Amino acid sequence: MSKRPSLRRSLLIAIALYTGILSAVVASHGYWVNERAEQAVWESMLHAEMQHVVGRRVHEAEYTGPDTDALRYYDGAGFAASPFAALAAGVHDEVRAGSREYVVLVEDVAGGRRALALDITDQEQGERTLGASLALSVVLVAALMAALAYWGVGRLVAPLSRLAALIARLPPDGRGPALEVSDTAPAEIAGGTDSVNRYMGRIREHMERERTFINLASHELRTPIAVIAGSAEVALAHPHMSEGLRPHVLRTQRTAAAMEELASMLL
Repeated sequence: MSKRPSLRRSLLIAIALYTGILSAVVASHGYWVNERAEQAVWESMLHAEMQHVVGRRVHEAEYTGPDTDALRYYDGAGFAASPFAALAAGVHDEVRAGSREYVVLVEDVAGGRRALALDITDQEQGERTLGASLALSVVLVAALMAALAYWGVGRLVAPLSRLAALIARLPPDGRGPALEVSDTAPAEIAGGTDSVNRYMGRIREHMERERTFINLASHELRTPIAVIAGSAEVALAHPHMSEGLRPHVLRTQRTAAAMEELASMLL
């Protein structure tokens, strides 16, 4: 017979599954919200910066656009030679060029194509570090919650375990004392204890009826058994007892003695 899983184990598995699913849903939603918010920020910032660059180029003929370690502007032949020439129009996040990562705004204009690239390598590295820290903190919190759940479920099922142990020690004839339940026990435990006590009461009543019946039956049987035994003894002592009947009377006497012994055992 296979060993049944404990209630404590089943509850812990259910809590773990619920926590895992909830964590996955929250993490996925948080990641999606973060990506959407990040995309919106990049789009707003790059479009504003592109308008600023284009405005300055209109008013300042010598201005060719920003060309710093963080922000670079490409157009015309410069765009065609850039690592972003294959990108479609729009905002592209986490574009890798060499060992660096960029968020790039590409626009199709009448004079050709232009792009504004922002180096986000440090930000992405910081984001990955933060993500790793968050993952580690989630693991630690999950371990702490698992320990608390193990302890809490243990306290939750402890009254049920104690009730099961008390039931296992009850005598089979129902004569044991009634099970006691503390005032702080859950309603389910109190209800289960009352049900067991009522069941034990019905067992006692049944046993008393059986005992009364057996006592009465035994007493009623002893009277005819005594008559049969006495008659057999008188018949054996009679001087005119034939030898042909003697074995049958002796058998009747032995059977009566055995039945009297059985009646005494029942009593």
